[in-house]
Formats: sequence, C-alpha cells, structure tokens
Amino acid sequence: MTTERASTLLGRLAGAWARRLGAGPSAAVAAEPPALDPRLAGFADKICSAADAVARVRSGDHVFIGTACATPRSLVAALEARRPAPADVELLHFLTDHAVPHDDDGTPLTKYRHRSFFVGQDMREAVRRGLADYVPISIARVPGLMAIGRIPVDVALVQVSLPDEYGYV
Repeated sequence: MTTERASTLLGRLAGAWARRLGAGPSAAVAAEPPALDPRLAGFADKICSAADAVARVRSGDHVFIGTACATPRSLVAALEARRPAPADVELLHFLTDHAVPHDDDGTPLTKYRHRSFFVGQDMREAVRRGLADYVPISIARVPGLMAIGRIPVDVALVQVSLPDEYGYV
C-alpha cells in the first residue's frame, strides 16, 4: 500500500468516526485526508482498513482482544460486521469496556464465543446466561499460559500509541 493510499484510508476512517460520533453528514471534514504521520512511513505498506485487518481471522481461530481503554473498538466492530462470520472463533479477553454491542437486557449481541478472564458489567449477563465462559484466573498468570500454549492465541487485536523516535509503542 502506498503512503498516499494509506493517508486516504486514514482520512476516510476519520470522517466515518466523526459521523459516528454525531458530527452528522454536514460535519466539517477536511477535503484532503491528513498526511501520514512521519513515524508511520516505514509501516505504510502494512496499513489497512479494520475490515481488511479482521479478514485475516479464520474459522477456528482464538482471538485475544486488548483490555479496557486499549480495546480496539474499530477492529471488534469490523469483526462483528464480517459476513459471513468465520465459524468457531473464540474471543479471549479481560475487560472489553462495552466494545461489543448489547441488547436492552445487557446481553452482548455477538456472533462469537467469548472466554473472559474478568467478568465486568459488559460480560456479566452473557456469563450468567451461559453465552460466554468465565475463567477465574490471576491476570498475572495469563501471559505465561499464552506463551506455553495452554491458552492458545492465533490472532491478537490490540490498540497502541504511535511509535516514538525509536519505534517503540
């Protein structure tokens, strides 16, 4: 993907988010998409839309979702919007901070099985109804169990900051 194409996609995403957040169709959105942040220039060929990113999730995958304010809402929404949805996908997470839409009773409207290591308000009703599994475990043990394969992870959906001058996020 070229830097121009990446910049165009980022501009479209910004406009879509502005409308989603209530700015409306007449919101002032720049006619030209913003230039690609210089810190991302080395990654321009890896930038894609949320839909393209989650298109890599295959049937049977175990997908880890980032936690709390690091939950990648746009990626979770794109995964839920996939048609057709991949079969037998399990979402592994701690607190997802309502990234998955819910009905009026608080039940998540999701196509996937959830395995939660923390039962917050967003997953409480799903666990109560048997629509999600709760694994009572210390948060400190999860990375080690993932590393040795006891908790399998095929895909990780995470949200990070822009890289610093050394490439760290």
